[in-house]
Amino acid sequence: MAFTFCTSEAIVRKAGSGADLTICASGAALTDWSDNAESFINCATRKNWTDAYGALNIDVKYVLSETASDLAAINIVGYNMVSYATRVDAEDLINVLWARSARNIEVLKEQPVITFMVGA
Repeated sequence: MAFTFCTSEAIVRKAGSGADLTICASGAALTDWSDNAESFINCATRKNWTDAYGALNIDVKYVLSETASDLAAINIVGYNMVSYATRVDAEDLINVLWARSARNIEVLKEQPVITFMVGA
């Protein structure tokens, strides 16, 4: 998958100014968390958005991008909460990211199923 729905920059930006710079620079960690977020979205909505991505309209792509970057950013915040001004600041950020991603999962569940005909 590797950043089908969002960019590594979007993930780091969502983690906020207190994010641990070492983990933000780790391409392996960001790729892993992006892949995990995309897989979670596919499973939670019971639709394979990754395979259908090229055929999606821009509105759905933006919702997927926001959701994937929110979910992946939660991992950055949780990786090192000490780097934020206070632990409460980090927890508040996680709560905001989770609330947005949960809302978006519900929106994605309501989207029509996209099917492809092989060889058509």
